[in-house]
Amino acid sequence: MMSFRGLFRVSWVMEQTWQHLLFAHWPVAARHIQPLLPVGLEVDTYDGTAWVSAIPFYVTRMHLRGLPTLPGLADFPECNLRTYVTYRGTPGVYFFRLDAGHVFVPSLARIGFHVPYQYARFYFSSTHQQTICRFHANGHLHRGGLACTYQPIPTAEPFTPSGGSLEAWLVNRFHLFTYWHERLWRGDLAHSPWQLRKARWRLEHNSLFTPFGFAPLAPEPLLFTAQPITARIWPLIPA
Repeated sequence: MMSFRGLFRVSWVMEQTWQHLLFAHWPVAARHIQPLLPVGLEVDTYDGTAWVSAIPFYVTRMHLRGLPTLPGLADFPECNLRTYVTYRGTPGVYFFRLDAGHVFVPSLARIGFHVPYQYARFYFSSTHQQTICRFHANGHLHRGGLACTYQPIPTAEPFTPSGGSLEAWLVNRFHLFTYWHERLWRGDLAHSPWQLRKARWRLEHNSLFTPFGFAPLAPEPLLFTAQPITARIWPLIPA
C-alpha cells in the first residue's frame, strides 16, 4: 500500500474497492479555483496550471475495519469532482462535490468525513468492452450530472505513472482536505500503485461544473481508466 501519512496516529477505519474507474482531467485557470477554496488551502498547479477531475467509478466491498460488508451498503456507483490543493506544503485534493447512487451512504459520509456528498439517480453498467455512467442530482447541495460511455483504448498498454509526470501528479494523492467547524481537517488513504490505460469516451452531457462557474482551458479532458484498486481510509484529523 502507498501512503504519505507518515506515523499513523490511529488505524484505518474503512476499506473500499473501486472498480470501472475513469479519470477525466481538465486544465483550469488557477485564478478561478482559488476563490472557491476554504481559507488556508492553496490551489496546486502543474507548470502553472490548475486542474479539475471528474471521476466516476463503482464502489464494492465497502466495510468498516473489523466488520463484514453489510448487504445493501457495500456496493454503489459514485462520481466525484475534485481539484488539487496544498496545505503548508502537503499536497492533497479538495472535493467540490461527490454524488453516490445510494440513499443512505451520503448522509453517513457527511457525518463521518464532512464532505459534500449527496444522493443522485444513477444508471451504471459495465462490460468488458465499456462502461456507461449516467447520473443527475437535484439535491440540496448541487444540481446537475454527467452522462458518458467510456473504455480503455484497445491498443493502449497499462502503465504506472512515473514520478514527476503530470499523470502521477494528478492521481497520486493520499490526502483530502475539508472545512468543518471553522477549521481545516485532513483525511488520509492508502492503496497500491495505480495501473492506468489511456481511454476514450462518448460524452452526452456534463453539467458538473455549472454550480462553480469555472470553464476548462481545453475542450477535451485527459482520459484514463484504472485497474480495480482497494483503498484504506483513515479518520479525519485537524490539519
